[in-house]
Amino acid sequence: MIKRLSLAAALLILGASAVFAAPTDIVPQGAALNDYVAALAARGYLGDSVHPNDFTADLLHTRAQLAKILKTGLIDCDGADQLRGDASSVALADLAVNDLRSELIEQDVDIDALLSSIHLGKKTGAIGYTGTLQPEERIKSGGTARTGSMLIYRAVTGEALSPHWSWTLSASNWAQDWRRNTYNDVGAHSFQGLNEGYIQYSGGNGLEISAGRMFERWGPAMRGAELISDNVPAYDEIKVAFPFSLGAMLGKNWRYTQFASTFNDYEGKRYFEGRRIEYEFSQLWNVDYEEAFKSSYSGSLAATPMPFLVFKGTNLDYLDSQFNYNAALGLNYSAGPDTRLYTQYFIDDFRSPLAGDFLGLSLGHSNSQTPRRIGYLFGASTHTGTGTSLTVEYAFADPTSNVFQNNNAAWERGLYSYIGMPNGPNTQELSGVFGQDLGERLRLAVSYRNRLRHDNSFPEPASREISAGPYYKLDSRQSIGIQYVDYRQDPFTAKLSALPVGGNVPLSMSNYGTRIRTQEVDATYQVTF
Repeated sequence: MIKRLSLAAALLILGASAVFAAPTDIVPQGAALNDYVAALAARGYLGDSVHPNDFTADLLHTRAQLAKILKTGLIDCDGADQLRGDASSVALADLAVNDLRSELIEQDVDIDALLSSIHLGKKTGAIGYTGTLQPEERIKSGGTARTGSMLIYRAVTGEALSPHWSWTLSASNWAQDWRRNTYNDVGAHSFQGLNEGYIQYSGGNGLEISAGRMFERWGPAMRGAELISDNVPAYDEIKVAFPFSLGAMLGKNWRYTQFASTFNDYEGKRYFEGRRIEYEFSQLWNVDYEEAFKSSYSGSLAATPMPFLVFKGTNLDYLDSQFNYNAALGLNYSAGPDTRLYTQYFIDDFRSPLAGDFLGLSLGHSNSQTPRRIGYLFGASTHTGTGTSLTVEYAFADPTSNVFQNNNAAWERGLYSYIGMPNGPNTQELSGVFGQDLGERLRLAVSYRNRLRHDNSFPEPASREISAGPYYKLDSRQSIGIQYVDYRQDPFTAKLSALPVGGNVPLSMSNYGTRIRTQEVDATYQVTF
């Protein structure tokens, strides 16, 4: 999968003594880390104000926010002292603490002291387990929706083999939730039953090495990320991340992340790699540069130790047509982990910088390139101490983003299953989520999404969704909820001669000329064990 990680080793030499976190990334709802923290909340170790439903309803958390929740619960609320008699919970706490090691250190947590406090200096040898059952019922529907029932399940297990080594497995059908289907407008994705399965090393200086199946979301936005997001199945990958310093002149708070993956999409085997370099100007400002490629050519793995854009520019026309290089820039402002402003700028199908002839070699020609495309998003998010949360985001992608001159390297994991933002090309989208605690047990959540396409063209026409409803926390593990949903999708204006073969097809492509309208009331029960 990865032939070499020599660049990672070279950067380590620059100095990995600095500890720098990547606090702005949203932790995907499908990630095991999200379940570990939710399970500790269900078992009463994170304080009375944290409930497992907080991790599966209207709220998504960044890594910095999860670290803050752990710090508050395990240290400030003495949750670590209570854990000692519960071997499974000790294992879950070990896994969560090790995964968030860099973020916790940045919040002045003594990791070794915390772990010693959790299990009194002894390794438990226990395996942690948790899971969620969520029966759903459409109790009323109108338009094109049908009433029915569904059971969403999650099962997660893992073990801290030592203070630095751990493994994790999770299985779920969470991606088949009705709400998620409508959310992405393409029906049920072909997510694997085994969501995640990986082994991880967490070094004392912030070095992290992981291998296995993992979800990725590189960015702070709730709706998704421009370059790499979790609206596709998890990747089978090898990943390395570490902090490094370039000295007083060039800055000390840098972090490097790289992963390599192979997968089969709807037409064959693909090679996929991503790299990110982040810099923290201060506790308020963070900037990052991301690059990734998808290729149908196995020789692309030679790009592993070098900048991907340089590799693209120094290869022949053949590779130029097989190698899809994309990049993104991000800027984040965090006035504490609960109040954030952020933006991402996406450059799709970047042209070869060295196109033309050089020393008798053809280095790629501009006429073999599709035009550059862009996408961007802006967002703001806040969560107050009074239980009010608000996130507002705007995202744009021009008409040909995510596609490529060669379909084998389109920015998709499967048919219309975009690796980046789930809204796909030719989109302007405004979305917002509002939540408010109404007492200690009752919470109201309202969401809005308006997806615009000026000509209702490929790959989806304009759509709008409004949902609202309360959920009630029965006890520390259980909750019930009811939600009203109004979804509207404009008619698809272009009739296809034949539907695409394989993968999942947007709802509108089989409903040419028909306005899709759904009004429904859904009831949900959730229990975490």
